[in-house]
Amino acid sequence: MCDLLIQENILFSDFFEHQQKNIRWLIERGIVIEQPDSYLKLNGPKVFIFKDLYDHDVICPQYYDDELKKIIDEWIRNGELRLGNSLFSEPEQDYLNYELNKSSYSNGLDLRNKYAHSTYPENEKTQFVDYVRLLKIMILVITKINEEFCLRESMKEICEEMENV
Repeated sequence: MCDLLIQENILFSDFFEHQQKNIRWLIERGIVIEQPDSYLKLNGPKVFIFKDLYDHDVICPQYYDDELKKIIDEWIRNGELRLGNSLFSEPEQDYLNYELNKSSYSNGLDLRNKYAHSTYPENEKTQFVDYVRLLKIMILVITKINEEFCLRESMKEICEEMENV
């Protein structure tokens, strides 16, 4: 739909009835704008955030500029978006639970229990594949921790600059 609205002049009435409900939802939130001439256009900043959220299931407001942060703050105040305060986002937690446990997924790989309780397979190829999976997890954890430290340092620098003003 985004490409269609960017490349063509489209009226709300051009859409089928079953599509109009979703488009009305986007209009009510200001993501799509119905102009006085009844043509639809996109609200660029809101579409950018919405697409990022759609593509990644999560957004990190610290990486957005002030204009986009204001939109995110508005969505949070309206209850349309929520902030989490954990190191890993929910999709990342789901991934880790799938790889390490069987708590959330009955078909999970259960790597943690397999090696913590010495029930791992003796097949060297399987152990190598598990080893690579565990390395990926360690890289994810280290990257996330490093990212938090970098964000903290950049916020600290911004605060120090504001004190000097």
